[in-house]
Amino acid sequence: NKTAKVVHEPRRQADVPATWANVAKAKRLLGWSPQTLIGEGVPKVSDWYLENREWAKDISVSDK
Repeated sequence: NKTAKVVHEPRRQADVPATWANVAKAKRLLGWSPQTLIGEGVPKVSDWYLENREWAKDISVSDK
């Protein structure tokens, strides 16, 4: 029951404007295929972050 406060900031160097991820090469060369659907994976990552945010807050991405 909260409203998100959206803050638009300039893009960072590591941000990609778009991605066309394709795992076909990994499947062909390694026999690998994803085991988690995006609809399951995103909530898992979010839950992990919420459980570990005290530790994760110290991780930074350098723009250099």
